[in-house]
Amino acid sequence: MSTTFVLPFEPAVSAPASLARALEERRKYIASELTAICEGPRSKHRILCAGATNLEEAELVFNRCEFSIADRHEVIGGDPGSFDFIYSLNLLSELPDASVRQLLARLISMLRPGGRLLATNFTPENNELAIRRLHLRTEYDVAHLVDGLTNIVGHAVWRDSSERIVYLEIER
Repeated sequence: MSTTFVLPFEPAVSAPASLARALEERRKYIASELTAICEGPRSKHRILCAGATNLEEAELVFNRCEFSIADRHEVIGGDPGSFDFIYSLNLLSELPDASVRQLLARLISMLRPGGRLLATNFTPENNELAIRRLHLRTEYDVAHLVDGLTNIVGHAVWRDSSERIVYLEIER
């Protein structure tokens, strides 16, 4: 069974239901992370959504957190140490390794101490996306994108339950 959905970088495409489920699972995960952050003890948390074109996951918390949005065509700016949470849902899949490392270093510098970066990358199991010139990566590939990065306390890499999306979380 195929489902039609909109990827943020292409018109509607037909893809397996497992990819549609993975995207929904990711949306729910990000929404729960945003809710937890915005309900935290500080009065106003700063969040950056890097590479976003669809902010469905953030609708519930817009009025409780300060959001900044940078689409993939903008130069990501911001003062060093100014964000509590940065997330990027598709940007890693669009960039080659060297560019991803530069982007991660820049985003990490924008986190406050204790802040977190959450990024996702499509896996090679998404072979129907290969024609879109995406950089499909395994969790091993994504873990190695962190090699050599400084100013991080730790990181974690995992796949979603459908094996379609790899998550990278970095704490500064």
